[in-house]
Amino acid sequence: METLADWLPRDAAVRATLAESYHGAGRTADAEAAYRLALTLGASDAATHFRYGRLLLSEGRKDEGVASLKRALAVDPGNYVIRKQIWAVENPGRFYDGGIDWDWQKQQTQ
Repeated sequence: METLADWLPRDAAVRATLAESYHGAGRTADAEAAYRLALTLGASDAATHFRYGRLLLSEGRKDEGVASLKRALAVDPGNYVIRKQIWAVENPGRFYDGGIDWDWQKQQTQ
């Protein structure tokens, strides 16, 4: 059975937008498939890698999620939001145990 997604152009940006819609609707498996297709079709923007990484993390797939976040950071190395997401996943004690360790974060940026 064909779906609307079958009729969409095989365009990375269109598929990334579709992935976001699926994720917002709680259709995780469809979102993952759409993100994978967007990346296969050449999506190389930080936002797509970042959103895909967050989806993977929400599914408990830490290693894959962090890898995707790191690809996002490679595309946009100055993005502090992406950097902090990676830090929070890799160093949860610096963020969630008694508050944010601002001194540690400052050291990471030097």
